[in-house]
Amino acid sequence: ENMEVSGNIMININATTNVSDVDWVVKIIDEYPPKDGETTGFQLMIANRGLRGKYRNSFRTPEPIIEDVPTLFEIDLLHHDHLFKVGHRFVVHIQSSFFPLYGMNPQKFVTIPKAVKEDFVVAHNCILPNSFVIMDQVMDH
Repeated sequence: ENMEVSGNIMININATTNVSDVDWVVKIIDEYPPKDGETTGFQLMIANRGLRGKYRNSFRTPEPIIEDVPTLFEIDLLHHDHLFKVGHRFVVHIQSSFFPLYGMNPQKFVTIPKAVKEDFVVAHNCILPNSFVIMDQVMDH
Protein backbone atom coordinates (compact mmCIF):
# COMPACT_ATOMS: atom_id res chain seq x y z
CA GLU A 1 0.00 0.00 0.00
CA ASN A 2 1.00 3.63 -0.37
CA MET A 3 2.21 5.32 2.84
CA GLU A 4 1.48 8.98 3.61
CA VAL A 5 3.69 10.84 6.08
CA SER A 6 2.09 14.02 7.40
CA GLY A 7 3.26 16.37 10.14
CA ASN A 8 6.48 16.86 12.04
CA ILE A 9 9.41 14.51 11.56
CA MET A 10 11.89 14.35 14.43
CA ILE A 11 15.16 12.42 14.36
CA ASN A 12 16.80 11.41 17.64
CA ILE A 13 20.42 10.50 17.08
CA ASN A 14 22.18 8.84 19.97
CA ALA A 15 25.87 8.90 19.18
CA THR A 16 29.41 9.07 20.42
CA THR A 17 32.26 11.07 18.93
CA ASN A 18 35.91 11.61 19.72
CA VAL A 19 35.71 15.41 19.26
CA SER A 20 34.24 18.34 21.19
CA ASP A 21 31.95 19.53 18.37
CA VAL A 22 30.39 17.75 15.41
CA ASP A 23 27.73 18.46 12.79
CA TRP A 24 24.82 16.12 12.10
CA VAL A 25 22.87 16.36 8.86
CA VAL A 26 19.75 14.26 8.34
CA LYS A 27 17.97 13.71 5.03
CA ILE A 28 14.68 11.88 4.47
CA ILE A 29 14.64 10.28 1.04
CA ASP A 30 11.90 8.76 -1.12
CA GLU A 31 13.78 6.08 -3.05
CA TYR A 32 12.00 5.01 -6.23
CA PRO A 33 12.17 1.39 -7.38
CA PRO A 34 15.28 0.66 -9.47
CA LYS A 35 14.98 0.57 -13.24
CA ASP A 36 16.34 -2.29 -15.34
CA GLY A 37 19.96 -3.05 -14.47
CA GLU A 38 20.19 -0.51 -11.62
CA THR A 39 20.78 -1.50 -8.00
CA THR A 40 18.98 1.54 -6.56
CA GLY A 41 16.36 3.88 -7.90
CA PHE A 42 16.12 7.65 -8.13
CA GLN A 43 16.37 9.30 -4.70
CA LEU A 44 14.10 12.28 -4.02
CA MET A 45 15.05 14.27 -0.91
CA ILE A 46 11.86 15.34 0.86
CA ALA A 47 13.40 16.81 4.04
CA ASN A 48 16.80 17.78 5.38
CA ARG A 49 18.17 19.64 8.36
CA GLY A 50 21.42 19.97 10.19
CA LEU A 51 22.49 20.54 13.78
CA ARG A 52 25.84 21.74 15.01
CA GLY A 53 26.49 19.59 18.06
CA LYS A 54 27.52 22.40 20.39
CA TYR A 55 23.98 23.84 20.03
CA ARG A 56 22.18 20.58 20.89
CA ASN A 57 20.78 21.97 24.17
CA SER A 58 20.61 25.71 23.42
CA PHE A 59 21.24 28.00 20.47
CA ARG A 60 22.18 30.79 22.89
CA THR A 61 24.66 28.85 25.02
CA PRO A 62 26.91 26.46 23.10
CA GLU A 63 28.39 23.53 25.03
CA PRO A 64 31.26 21.23 24.12
CA ILE A 65 30.45 17.59 23.53
CA ILE A 66 31.93 15.22 26.08
CA GLU A 67 34.10 12.94 24.00
CA ASP A 68 33.22 9.23 23.76
CA VAL A 69 30.08 9.62 25.93
CA PRO A 70 26.70 8.68 24.38
CA THR A 71 24.90 11.96 23.60
CA LEU A 72 21.41 12.70 22.29
CA PHE A 73 21.08 15.02 19.29
CA GLU A 74 17.45 15.91 18.47
CA ILE A 75 16.90 17.20 14.94
CA ASP A 76 13.49 18.61 14.05
CA LEU A 77 12.86 18.29 10.31
CA LEU A 78 9.70 20.39 10.70
CA HIS A 79 6.37 19.72 8.98
CA HIS A 80 6.18 17.66 5.81
CA ASP A 81 3.48 15.94 3.76
CA HIS A 82 4.59 13.24 1.36
CA LEU A 83 3.13 10.11 -0.20
CA PHE A 84 5.49 7.15 -0.55
CA LYS A 85 4.06 5.02 -3.32
CA VAL A 86 4.02 1.23 -3.36
CA GLY A 87 7.52 -0.09 -4.08
CA HIS A 88 9.25 3.06 -2.85
CA ARG A 89 11.53 3.02 0.19
CA PHE A 90 11.66 5.43 3.15
CA VAL A 91 15.38 6.14 3.54
CA VAL A 92 17.18 8.11 6.26
CA HIS A 93 20.66 9.47 5.46
CA ILE A 94 22.76 10.71 8.36
CA GLN A 95 26.05 12.42 7.68
CA SER A 96 28.45 14.74 9.46
CA SER A 97 28.91 17.40 6.81
CA PHE A 98 26.84 19.21 4.22
CA PHE A 99 29.63 21.43 2.93
CA PRO A 100 29.36 23.72 1.03
CA LEU A 101 25.67 24.18 1.93
CA TYR A 102 26.61 24.42 5.62
CA GLY A 103 29.89 25.97 6.69
CA MET A 104 32.82 23.77 7.66
CA ASN A 105 33.08 22.68 11.27
CA PRO A 106 36.60 22.16 12.60
CA GLN A 107 35.12 19.42 14.87
CA LYS A 108 36.56 21.28 17.85
CA PHE A 109 34.69 23.50 20.33
CA VAL A 110 36.05 26.85 19.15
CA THR A 111 34.70 30.11 17.76
CA ILE A 112 34.66 28.94 14.14
CA PRO A 113 35.56 32.25 12.43
CA LYS A 114 38.67 32.33 14.64
CA ALA A 115 39.65 28.70 14.01
CA VAL A 116 43.22 28.07 12.89
CA LYS A 117 44.54 25.15 10.85
CA GLU A 118 45.40 23.13 14.00
CA ASP A 119 41.76 23.32 15.18
CA PHE A 120 40.58 21.22 12.23
CA VAL A 121 40.58 17.55 13.29
CA VAL A 122 39.08 14.29 12.04
CA ALA A 123 35.94 13.15 13.83
CA HIS A 124 35.18 9.47 14.44
CA ASN A 125 31.43 9.24 15.03
CA CYS A 126 29.33 6.24 16.00
CA ILE A 127 25.54 6.30 15.67
CA LEU A 128 24.09 4.02 18.33
CA PRO A 129 21.28 1.53 17.66
CA ASN A 130 18.86 3.32 20.01
CA SER A 131 18.55 6.22 17.52
CA PHE A 132 15.09 6.62 16.01
CA VAL A 133 12.62 8.60 13.87
CA ILE A 134 9.40 10.12 15.23
CA MET A 135 6.59 11.01 12.78
CA ASP A 136 3.27 12.66 13.67
CA GLN A 137 1.11 10.71 11.26
CA VAL A 138 1.72 7.71 9.04
CA MET A 139 -1.29 6.51 7.06
CA ASP A 140 -1.69 3.64 4.64
CA HIS A 141 -3.61 4.32 1.42
